[in-house]
Amino acid sequence: MKTAAVSHEQDALDARFMARAIELAARGTWRVSPNPRVGAVIARQAESLAEGWHKEHGGPHAEAEALRDARARGLDVRGATLYVTLEPCGAFEGKLTPPCVEAVLGSGPRSPAATGRRRSSWTGSTLSPPRSAP
Repeated sequence: MKTAAVSHEQDALDARFMARAIELAARGTWRVSPNPRVGAVIARQAESLAEGWHKEHGGPHAEAEALRDARARGLDVRGATLYVTLEPCGAFEGKLTPPCVEAVLGSGPRSPAATGRRRSSWTGSTLSPPRSAP
């Protein structure tokens, strides 16, 4: 499989938006335990469209907050890039919130991006519904 080259400009944009997502994630410190702190930015080219973070345990996750922010601004995120500090969650028993992966896939960001942090039920870095956890 051949991988497309990424320009220096795109590398810089990716780093900028992921750094912002990490800053947003820090806002959840002491409030989201036992969940991880997570931030999300939705961007198109060099423009940040919307952002969110997991604000409190049991509340909407960062991806859902970013999508809510985009809707509140009247923005269409189809074709945009989602930068998120942890892969979006899928459904599992005992969860307090709906699965983020379905909301993200349904809203249409072109190329979700995530750090190397993965949930145990995910098998790769591309965004697709998770398989059942082993």
